[in-house]
Amino acid sequence: MDLRPYSLSEAQINEARRLLGYQPFIVSDTVRSGAAYQWMYPESVAAAQHLGDWTSPWVVDKNRVPATDWDLFCDATARQRAMYEDWIDAACRFLPDLSGLTMADVACNSGYFPVAFSLRGARDAHGFDMINHGGAFDLLNGVTGSRAVFHHVAYDSTSHVVPGMEEYDIVFATAIVEHLSDPLQFLHFISSRCGKLLLLFVPTLETKDLAITFNELKSVHFPDAPFPVCFDSVRLSVPLIYRSLELCGFNRIVEMHRRDTWVPPSFYRNRRVFMALR
Repeated sequence: MDLRPYSLSEAQINEARRLLGYQPFIVSDTVRSGAAYQWMYPESVAAAQHLGDWTSPWVVDKNRVPATDWDLFCDATARQRAMYEDWIDAACRFLPDLSGLTMADVACNSGYFPVAFSLRGARDAHGFDMINHGGAFDLLNGVTGSRAVFHHVAYDSTSHVVPGMEEYDIVFATAIVEHLSDPLQFLHFISSRCGKLLLLFVPTLETKDLAITFNELKSVHFPDAPFPVCFDSVRLSVPLIYRSLELCGFNRIVEMHRRDTWVPPSFYRNRRVFMALR
């Protein structure tokens, strides 16, 4: 999301440096954020941090990094941004009139998707996350005029719900399934909260079986969690995803294939994007 048309003040740019990170924002001509550089060049990021060149792997100031690193960072985050915008555009092609619709993003981070849908005319746009990104929502709403709402509450793998989450017409769930030890219960829950269109970005298995794999790695977000909420790098087979969404009541499932403008196959690998519609 390009914030330059909103002409952020120096104070707002400094707030953006502090509050944004993982998601790909162009804050100004000299400040950008996003995780894709870290995805694509993890060794370079580790070396830069070790040398003290960067204060964050996710927020970079052009004046504080070598020109080559700046160019690579801009290219990487532009790919992440193109990927996100294509997902939003795809959802809007299926639901072109957002004026009466509601949207929610589970594991929303700093609010890229809720803010984008609010700006495109959604009646309500909400984000849910285990980390308090309320400040980022306040900043983005104040800068852009969006009306996205943040909820500091996360999906609970012991109860299999996001406490208090209502039903929304559009639900996004990107890069969360891989961190959950109960992926089918999660799919069931978010499907029960989705009235029209569900978008999933999820790692998959290349098998014709109905299968799930779990990595022995401890959960990134729940490192001290006991069994069974203790695994990470969870992957589902494509047939299992399709069958699960069908059983959840979706009558049309569309896969959106990776485009050359997105992050490269070296990172994307087995990840896939699905849109399920009622």
